[in-house]
Amino acid sequence: MPPYLTVKEAAEILRIAEPTLRNKMNRGVFQRGKHYFRHKGQLGVRFKYDALIAWLEGEENQKKELKDKNIIPMARGYNLGSGR
Repeated sequence: MPPYLTVKEAAEILRIAEPTLRNKMNRGVFQRGKHYFRHKGQLGVRFKYDALIAWLEGEENQKKELKDKNIIPMARGYNLGSGR
């Protein structure tokens, strides 16, 4: 898979309609600079494949939750600071 995707390709990967994807962009679900960028000129919007997959798998939310709780993920699924 190429590292950068058009809106159409990104929508196909996420299995949503293009207007739905654009709505998510406008609402800030997908953030410019993090998930996508607009190249100066006539390329249009390009999504970062890795950022889309991380969003789809929920890794972004998991990392944010761990950071908010001052928890450090360790090897073999152990989380330092979780009291486990």
